[in-house]
Amino acid sequence: MRKHILKISPVLLLALSTDYAIAALSVDRSRIIFNEGEKSVSLGITNNNNDAPYLAQGWLDDFQENKVKGKFTVLPPLQRVEPGSKTSVRLQALPDLSSLPRDRESLFYLNIREIPTKNNKENALTLALQLRLKMFYRPAALKITDPEGSYPGITTVTLERKGNGYTLVNPTPYYLTFTEVRNTPRGEALSGFEPVMVSPKANASLTLKGQQPGTTPVLVLIDDYGGQVRLSFKCTQAQCKAEKAISDLSPQ
Repeated sequence: MRKHILKISPVLLLALSTDYAIAALSVDRSRIIFNEGEKSVSLGITNNNNDAPYLAQGWLDDFQENKVKGKFTVLPPLQRVEPGSKTSVRLQALPDLSSLPRDRESLFYLNIREIPTKNNKENALTLALQLRLKMFYRPAALKITDPEGSYPGITTVTLERKGNGYTLVNPTPYYLTFTEVRNTPRGEALSGFEPVMVSPKANASLTLKGQQPGTTPVLVLIDDYGGQVRLSFKCTQAQCKAEKAISDLSPQ
């Protein structure tokens, strides 16, 4: 049998936990925020395998997996990570950032491909795994300084009933990623909800295939730090208005 390299792409989109491991390599956060004015942002990488080195290949692309040119560069694009050691990859800003929108975030994806060293064993299967993290470029006017990680204007989000689901209206300039629907802030997640990311100043459908949340739904979204923000709504007829946002970092 010949040796094969199996590429798994796209593979994992990080959501909640930090120091999230795929095979040997792990990273130190679940998403990257690149604020305007920063020259670069670094991401820590750890080789959790104490016996073998790995190559870490990094690049940026967009939602359609087109490689990003002229706005950012990934340094180094390829590096060797020794067994049990740590390193970092740096995202550096380039001059073409001025072409990005000033009134909303822009979304990119950082890809880290984990490439094992050559395996000399017969009948060996070698896997080249790939990790894909969201990277948000945030204009200076939208910078968040709140240590609780809550998005300014989050309570302007509304829900409109559509059959067994909702249309979520996001008037904010931020990408909002919702992972759960609950009946109460401390309740259990309702089954049948499909996580969704809503673009800035856009709408998105929320699919609910199971239990409905009633007149006081709670949406759980992910903040800059990978933590949870519970956004409570109150519904009157076909429309629901957000009333309160509580972060996991807030006093309970």
